[in-house]
Amino acid sequence: MSRPEILIAGAAGFLGLHLVRKLSPDCKIVAVDNLYRPSARKRLNEVRKKCSHFLEADIRNLTADALSDFKFDAIINLAGQVSIVDSWKDPAFDFDVNARGTFKLLELATEMGGRPRFIQVSSNKVYGRVKPVPEGINELHPTRPDSPYASSKATSELLTMAAHRQNDVDAVVLRCSCIYGPDQFGTEGQGWISHFIQQALAGNTVRYFGDGTQVRDLLHVSDWVETIASILYQAQERKAEGQVFNIGGGKQNSMSVADAWELIADLAGLKVHGKPDRCPVRRGDQPWYVSDTSSFVTTYNWRTRIDPEQGIRDAVLCARRAMSGDSRVG
Repeated sequence: MSRPEILIAGAAGFLGLHLVRKLSPDCKIVAVDNLYRPSARKRLNEVRKKCSHFLEADIRNLTADALSDFKFDAIINLAGQVSIVDSWKDPAFDFDVNARGTFKLLELATEMGGRPRFIQVSSNKVYGRVKPVPEGINELHPTRPDSPYASSKATSELLTMAAHRQNDVDAVVLRCSCIYGPDQFGTEGQGWISHFIQQALAGNTVRYFGDGTQVRDLLHVSDWVETIASILYQAQERKAEGQVFNIGGGKQNSMSVADAWELIADLAGLKVHGKPDRCPVRRGDQPWYVSDTSSFVTTYNWRTRIDPEQGIRDAVLCARRAMSGDSRVG
């Protein structure tokens, strides 16, 4: 039996690398990445080794001719601009990459034929500012994007669902919450758990944009890759076709920004001199967000396996090894 062919756009990113690791033993992976971020080049060697083909290309410029040798069973879109902060600096670029880039991939999915499963990875930011509810936010909650980034991701979702209804694309949208883990190179604008870990290991404190009481549900990347695997390996049932799912750690894996920093600083053995600096709340930030993932759990019998304390402990260990030049780090 031939191995499935999977196109992963954004394959040299944080999520892309972990997905390549998960799928490459059983699938032929065609990886696409424009290597726009410096961190992508740090992952490039491993991605090249594990994938059948690697294309250094921008998804906005991909053509069916460039992919004519392949017959994809699935297309997974991880590519895009991922920072709310940066989206305010250049909203036109953000929209072009996230919205037009998704449109281009959907166009290719239609042109190439074979009806590959199309997985659009979106963000919880499409909900905007929400009020805390006991079980978390479910997919029926209205979307109210509060930033260029959130707006471009919401547009990408609309394009994906339109392609499903009008062009019969077998599409699924995943609204992901805070995903963290090894091999993430975070900044203040994106990947904050990783950024906190880097700062702690360097002996530095961090800045809170607000008072640190913002709450997020945390999902370890190894649990996230299982959501993609579930969708792919149960694709013959088509039970997720045309659906939108919230993906996150849920209420049992939620914590405040301040609590996360205290845990990370403690695990890193950091003796902090003074409290984190407090800065004004950033535009488009969510004071509270926790995912209700019950729809995906029911559909795919999925569950989280790694709680934040264990996951952050492992991420700190991996980051410490990477800083020391340990070859075991990917």
